[in-house]
Amino acid sequence: MVDGQLLRTLPYDDVNALAFSPDGHLLALVGRDSGMRLWRIEDGKAVWQWQVPKATLYQWLQALFRRLGLPFAHRLRLSFPVSVAFSPDGRLLAVGMSNGVIYLWRVPQ
Repeated sequence: MVDGQLLRTLPYDDVNALAFSPDGHLLALVGRDSGMRLWRIEDGKAVWQWQVPKATLYQWLQALFRRLGLPFAHRLRLSFPVSVAFSPDGRLLAVGMSNGVIYLWRVPQ
């Protein structure tokens, strides 16, 4: 890419962070929509994705507990991905969440 030519445009709204795999074949993206996706650079195909459960479940549970008059003791906090990194060997993907949780994923082969 010495010539500065645009190679590919990948559709993804509101990207928070991205990281290339060590071999340069994959690109990991995380966004404020609570989504995570792995793209194959060669053809731009999304090869893996995961979505953090939406806030609606949290709100539904909170309303249910309130209606039942029960305390809503929980450790659940709404969060979204804020950082992403591959392990040096490219086999693991770490995703840091806004609530302090870190998810470790095996990278699909």
